[in-house]
Amino acid sequence: MSGQTDGTADRHAARAARRAEIRARTVERHVAARLRRERERLGLSVQDLARRVGLPEADVTKYESLRRKLSAGLLLLFAEALNCTPDYFFRDFEDAEEQSRPGR
Repeated sequence: MSGQTDGTADRHAARAARRAEIRARTVERHVAARLRRERERLGLSVQDLARRVGLPEADVTKYESLRRKLSAGLLLLFAEALNCTPDYFFRDFEDAEEQSRPGR
């Protein structure tokens, strides 16, 4: 009987881990999109933003396209370079997450 309970707990834990991983990818997509949107809204090129944060253009492109993950420190640098607060990148995330769910 205890083996069955352990198996159920393992399945629940695995499902919870998958949901957390999906949510993490969803927020990463949202943050990258907001980064690009704000850069474009300000009329900045990738080169302009790269200069402002002291990174190669290729790195900025990788952050915007999710080929490289943003750290909290870099997010702060990008926020400063774009004259916004770090929370800007997370605004409307819940709405975007809701719209990205299957069956919507």
